[in-house]
Amino acid sequence: MELIKKENNPVLFERLQQVALEAFEAGRVRCSFMGCDVDMTVRPNGEVFAVEINPQPASFLQESKWTDLPIIESLPGGFTEVVNIFIANWFLHKGTKVEMRNKIADTYTGFSSKYNTYVEASELYNIMKKVAEEFDFGGVVFDLGCGTGLFGRALHEAQQPDSSIVSRIIGFDTSSGMADICRESGFYEQVYHRPMETALLNTLSCLSTSYDSVDHVVGCSALQFLSHEEFAFLLVMCFRMAKRSITVVLDEITDACNERLVKTGEPHMCAMNHLEHMLPFGQPSEWRLRKHERLFSWKSPATGEDIYTNVFRYERIEGVNSKTAIDTDLFSYTSGRFILNEQIRLRERYVKFNVEALKHLAANHTESGQHGKVVRFTKLAEGGFNRVFLLDMEDVFQAIAKIPYLIAGPKHYATASEAATLYFLHARGVPVPKVYGYSSTSENPVGTEYIIMEKAKGVGLQSKWLTMAKKERHRLASSFVETEMNFLTSLSVQPEKEGSGMSKELCIGPIADYMFWYGKRSGLDFYRGPWDDPKDYLRAIATKEIECTRKHGNPVEVDFPHNGILPGKQDPQKYIDLLESYATISPHLLPKDLLSPSNKPTLRHPDLNPNNIFVDPESGAISCIIDWQHAIIKPRLLASGYPPAFENPDTELSLELKEPTLPSDYGTLSTEEKSQAYELYRRQLTFYYLLLLPHL
Repeated sequence: MELIKKENNPVLFERLQQVALEAFEAGRVRCSFMGCDVDMTVRPNGEVFAVEINPQPASFLQESKWTDLPIIESLPGGFTEVVNIFIANWFLHKGTKVEMRNKIADTYTGFSSKYNTYVEASELYNIMKKVAEEFDFGGVVFDLGCGTGLFGRALHEAQQPDSSIVSRIIGFDTSSGMADICRESGFYEQVYHRPMETALLNTLSCLSTSYDSVDHVVGCSALQFLSHEEFAFLLVMCFRMAKRSITVVLDEITDACNERLVKTGEPHMCAMNHLEHMLPFGQPSEWRLRKHERLFSWKSPATGEDIYTNVFRYERIEGVNSKTAIDTDLFSYTSGRFILNEQIRLRERYVKFNVEALKHLAANHTESGQHGKVVRFTKLAEGGFNRVFLLDMEDVFQAIAKIPYLIAGPKHYATASEAATLYFLHARGVPVPKVYGYSSTSENPVGTEYIIMEKAKGVGLQSKWLTMAKKERHRLASSFVETEMNFLTSLSVQPEKEGSGMSKELCIGPIADYMFWYGKRSGLDFYRGPWDDPKDYLRAIATKEIECTRKHGNPVEVDFPHNGILPGKQDPQKYIDLLESYATISPHLLPKDLLSPSNKPTLRHPDLNPNNIFVDPESGAISCIIDWQHAIIKPRLLASGYPPAFENPDTELSLELKEPTLPSDYGTLSTEEKSQAYELYRRQLTFYYLLLLPHL
C-alpha cells in the first residue's frame, strides 16, 4: 500500500478526487461540515468505483434546535455525544490521561490479592451470576475491565449444566496484577493488559485467527473511571463491534463516596456516575434495550450509603438495518409488558414470517387480485392468541391478515376450524368477516398459518360504549337478540343433505376448544371428538385432565386465595379422585333423550365481549362479530348464558323489569363516584333492553 501523490499520477489522482466528491454529494453527508471517508477501488484499466461512504461519524447538520434526527439515525445520543466523542478522540490521541490511568491501575494491582474476597462479600458478584444465568453469552465475549475474572467464573458456572452454550472469553484490564489473576483463573482464552478503550480501537489485534468476530461485549462495574466523553466513545465502539449483545453494569457512585476518596488522598479513584448519560443515550435502530434493572449492590464502608448497580442489556435485532428492525416489530409482541416470566411470554408470541410472501398471497386471495397489490402493511392489534395486520390495497380496499401465536392452540385445527366457522356463519347471513383465503399449515411461502379476511364493518363497540345514546343502546340489544335467535334456530348444527355444497366443503372434526390443547395437554393421546352422544363429550373433559395429571402432575401449593382453604402442597391424586367423581355423575348432567332441545348441537361465540363486537356508527346495531377462534359445537344447555358484553351487572335480578335510573344522589357524588355510577347505569340499561325485547 502506498500514498498516491498528484505529481506521480495526476490523472488517477484527479479521478479519485472526482469520484470521492460525487460520492460525498450523493450521500446524506452532503450537508455535513465534518466530511467523510470514501473507500474506492481501481481496476487495472484505470476505472475508479466508490465502494463505501463512511460519515465522520454521521450527517451532523442539525435541522433545528429541537431535533437530533439526522444524527440519531446512525449514532444514538444525539449531538451531545458527537461532541463527547470528538473530545474523547482527542484525549486518546494526546494521551493526556495516561498518568491518571497508571495510578488507578497501580491501586488495583496493590489490592488485587484481596479483590475477590471483597467483591464476594457484596451483592456485586451475585449480580454478575444473575446476568450470566439470565442471558445468552454463547460465542466470543469481550470482557472490558475483566479484573480478576469473576464474571468469567460466573459465566462458567452458569453454563456448566448446558454444554451446548459455550463462551470464549477475551479479557482486558488496565491493572497488571488483576490481569495476571484473571489469566490464572483458567476461564479466559486470552487476557490483555491494556485499557478497554484502546482494546476497542484495536479490535483486530486482539483477535487471533481463532476468532472471526466478537459476539458479546461486557463491562461489569468497570466503566466508572471513564470520563463522560470517553464513556460515550466506548458505547459507540461497542455498538459498532458487537454482533449480538452488549451488557453494561453501572454503579451509582455517590458524591459522598468521591469526597471521602479526596480526603484520604486518592482523588484518582473518584468514580463517575454515568447513569444520567446512559438513559438518554438510546441505541441504534438495529438494536433494542432488552432489559434495564436496578439492584442493590453494596454498602459503602466509608460513608455507610447503599450503592446500587444498574444492568443494561442491549441485543442486536436480527439483520443489520432499520428495515429489519421494523420487520421484527411485526413478528414480536409490542402491545404491553408482562410482570412475570416476560421473556417466556414474549417468546410464546414471537412469530416470524415472510412479509412479502404474505402480501403477495393476500393480494391474490382478495377477490382474485382485482384490488391490486398491497401498498401498506401495518400491525393493527395484538390479542391473547393472535396478531392482526391491516392490508391496504392499490384501490383503497382494505383486508385483514390474522396470524396465530405459538400458544394459540392446536396447530392446523385452530386455524382450519376458525376459517370453516366463519365460512359457515357468513353463508347463513351472520355478520362475520368474509374469509378470502387461509392456510392451516406453516408449510407455505409465508412460513406460518394465516387467515386473510374481510375488514370488519362498522366501529368497535368498545370505542362507542361510553357515548352511546339510549336509542343506540336499545338498537344494540335488539340486534344482539336477533342474532342470538338466528343462532338458536338456523344455526343449530344438523347434517347437510348428501351431495350439498356445504357437506363437501365442511365437516365436524376434533374439538378446537383451547382447554383441550393448552400446555402439555397438546401432547396427550386421547380422543378429542367429534362425539355422537353429549355424554361422551362430558366424559372427555374429565379424561383430558386425568391423563394430564397422571403424566405430568406433581405436588404443588395452590395459588392465592385458594391456599387459605387448601394450605400446603396438594397431592395430584386428590385432583384425580375429584375428576373421577365428576366423570361418574357426568352422564346425568344432561337429559337422557338425545332429541331433547337441551341436547341440540349448538354453535356459539366463545368470548362475546365489546372488543369482538362492531356496530353501525349511526344506529348502534351490530355490524360484525369477530374472533371465532376456539368456537365449538356443544349441547344447547351448556352453550346457554349471557355473554360478557351483555351480562347482568347486578347481584340480584329484579322481577319487575323497571327501566334503570341513575341514583337519586348522583348530583352530590364525586367525579370518580359519578363515573362508577354511570358505568353501572350503562350496563344495567343494556341488560334491561336485552331482557325486555323478547316480550315486545
